[in-house]
Amino acid sequence: MSTPQYYALIPLANDTDLSTETLQSRLADRLPDYAVTEEGSLVTVTRDGWSLNLYLCDEDWVAVEAKEMAEMHPEWPNVEKLRESSSRVELASVGEDFAMDHFNTYLYVLDVVDTFRGVLFKFDPRDGQLI
Repeated sequence: MSTPQYYALIPLANDTDLSTETLQSRLADRLPDYAVTEEGSLVTVTRDGWSLNLYLCDEDWVAVEAKEMAEMHPEWPNVEKLRESSSRVELASVGEDFAMDHFNTYLYVLDVVDTFRGVLFKFDPRDGQLI
């Protein structure tokens, strides 16, 4: 299995208004040339054999990891809300994009996610850097 080219973890404050239904709707409006589907906790953006999956995670271990991240990175934004966070969006691409044909799509998706209340920050855990 290959590593996703586009990847991000997006912790959410407990008062977030992000849901998979509203995320799917906003993404479909922003990306009319893509198929945008929602099934349970997963929203998928697809075109030409490439896709971007956004999974809304709220399992118990998410809160544990959020506290650990807050301890490891006290300089990050919204660290107090991160300590209390119990959900996040995990974003990962499926399929190669060597020519970066979908890079702007990735950026548009991140912009749409930012329209929701309670988005604490976005980071790539592969290098530990904020996006």
